[in-house]
Amino acid sequence: MKKYFLTLLFMCASCYPVAAWELSNGISLDNSIKAQYNVDTTTTALTMESGVTVPVSFMDLSVDADFDLTELSFSDNSDVYQGIDIGLAISAASNIVLELNTGIDTDWNREDLVASMTWSF
Repeated sequence: MKKYFLTLLFMCASCYPVAAWELSNGISLDNSIKAQYNVDTTTTALTMESGVTVPVSFMDLSVDADFDLTELSFSDNSDVYQGIDIGLAISAASNIVLELNTGIDTDWNREDLVASMTWSF
């Protein structure tokens, strides 16, 4: 557990601030790493998401690949890749974004369809 948290601390200290790389014409390359610790079940998660966002008319289309970094190993049967996420985002106002997201796991099964609203202030 100590090694896990030391690795996590090193990764957080060496990461750049979360930001999208603007490629051209509104297309951006997005990356994120998330570390989670569930106190109730004492489980940990370290995931990475990398994808691209493309503006389509009045909305943004995003496609992201998901990776479970806790599965990193030198064996051939490690399952780091977790599938892809597909989403649409519409700016309803300057501080409100409506989103519709789903995904495909490694067995080609559709993940849950999630509708959400983000209000930033």
